[in-house]
Amino acid sequence: MNKFLFLLIHLSIANYTVGQFTTAKNLLYYEKQFNYGWNTGSTNVISSTCYLFYNDSAAYYMQVPDKNRRTTFDNSGQTNTVILADTINRFYIDLDNSIAYSVNKDKIHKGIYGDSVYNMNWTLANETKMIDSVICEKAVCYFRGRKYIAWYASNIAIPLGPYKFGGLPGLIVELYDEDKIDHYLLRKTEHSNIQYLSFNNKPYISRKIWIQEELELRKKIIQASQAGNNDGNCLNCRGTSEISFADWEKLEE
Repeated sequence: MNKFLFLLIHLSIANYTVGQFTTAKNLLYYEKQFNYGWNTGSTNVISSTCYLFYNDSAAYYMQVPDKNRRTTFDNSGQTNTVILADTINRFYIDLDNSIAYSVNKDKIHKGIYGDSVYNMNWTLANETKMIDSVICEKAVCYFRGRKYIAWYASNIAIPLGPYKFGGLPGLIVELYDEDKIDHYLLRKTEHSNIQYLSFNNKPYISRKIWIQEELELRKKIIQASQAGNNDGNCLNCRGTSEISFADWEKLEE
């Protein structure tokens, strides 16, 4: 994070639409560290850069693992970054209606899905710390099976944060779960001029339906595994499945 952070206090946040696209004038960069070995007891930390474009009614979030980012230089010395599209986790956030839309193109979960945004019940703690030169205050919440700690800057009256997190009386500067498996830190802010597709008022599939689809898929996977474990010597015997599913977020709304 640097001096650009303080510009946020004075930014004039623009919001306008051009056809089906929304234009954002501001951008937040978060550094994310996630241990993908969390469910096996191993360590496999991958860094990602998270981008949050926003205005006063909408935001666009995307996350790109740094190992899947290629940087090249042209003859003038200008840098060009190439991002592999299949590594991007992204969604459109409708701040007015607190819905995060994501587009799924796989055969199982296909369509536009909507998830709730900033539905955490934060508890504000009487504790502060300095992050760079910014005084941050502590807040805690339990969200879908995990405890999260946020450090937010109340003097920056922007109720945003990384991923699905926000709704605090200030910008989230740092966020992590209590085991620090998942960790976000604000690194930079700047002005932006990006247009992205708006999903406002579009039909979508709720998280409740998504969970039903996922549970049905898992049921079929386990049944197929059990059938494959039979040795064919009896008609009624059932195999045992070694399959288990690791969910970072509990399958709950």
